[in-house]
Amino acid sequence: MQMYIIRQINCFYRLINIFYMYHQLKSFLAIAELKSVSMAAKRIHLTQPALTQHVRFLEELFGIRLIVRSGNTMELTPEGIKLRDIADPLVVGMDGLKTALTTNGEKSSVVRFATIDSVTHSILAGAIRKILATEPSIQLIPSVEASGMAVQHLLAGTIDLALITLDNLPRSLGNELLFHERLVFIGSPAHRSLRKDRLVNLPFILFPQSSMTRSLVDEAMAKQRIVPNILLETIKVSAIVAFVEAGLGISIVPNYSVLRDIQLGRIVELPIRTSVKRRVGVAFRKDRPLSSSTINFIQCLRAEKRNIKGNHD
Repeated sequence: MQMYIIRQINCFYRLINIFYMYHQLKSFLAIAELKSVSMAAKRIHLTQPALTQHVRFLEELFGIRLIVRSGNTMELTPEGIKLRDIADPLVVGMDGLKTALTTNGEKSSVVRFATIDSVTHSILAGAIRKILATEPSIQLIPSVEASGMAVQHLLAGTIDLALITLDNLPRSLGNELLFHERLVFIGSPAHRSLRKDRLVNLPFILFPQSSMTRSLVDEAMAKQRIVPNILLETIKVSAIVAFVEAGLGISIVPNYSVLRDIQLGRIVELPIRTSVKRRVGVAFRKDRPLSSSTINFIQCLRAEKRNIKGNHD
């Protein structure tokens, strides 16, 4: 009987150590992503000294330097990058375990969300695989919509999250940046070598003025000193791709939304570079608390964003 009690006590202390380490790693991952102690503290609702202490604990535990200051930001050391890549799935798994242990057989959690094409074609599938691995009973109910419509549904309370462009959001919505996405000029394969001075002779197929991305499209064309001859406007990226592929005109769109169509050879990216980018991320209502499953899903989106080629945000 005495040995049984000792084993139970040892098991209890192991669980305490695992739970304690979980918080240290979560603090480290927040700083590693945001490159700012103050921003990380706001995200996970801890004080800045507490986060600094958590990182110092990990550095002393492993005997390595994890983070160094670079000007006004914080950068990971090579060892910090290794720990980040190892710790990320562990923290996601712990989040899922916490949810599983606290549901007490209740009905599985439901997460309703809207997403734009760019998120669907970049990080969404990987994030869904991650959340299903840690929370198999979760019910995900997605819909693919334009950002403006997704915002309306979010404000109406019919969805929990919106994975959209973050530019020009209402003040009542909170948000978290996932990645930046550059705008690209696209045309049919016959337009592969089209020069900028020829654009004035071709019709444009653009997002409507009411869309949340149109102002960025106009900015990109203004920087190129292009006054577009607009043939038609549509909110649907699939319609833009179809019209461009058919040779009806050219367009300027966010690159991840058409990456697959470019890879398949349906359309081509024109040799006209623009520096204009849009901010893509998670939007949610500030006045409604997020469920644990929704928070876990956001964590999976954060983890997956590093797999985007060329993304450093």
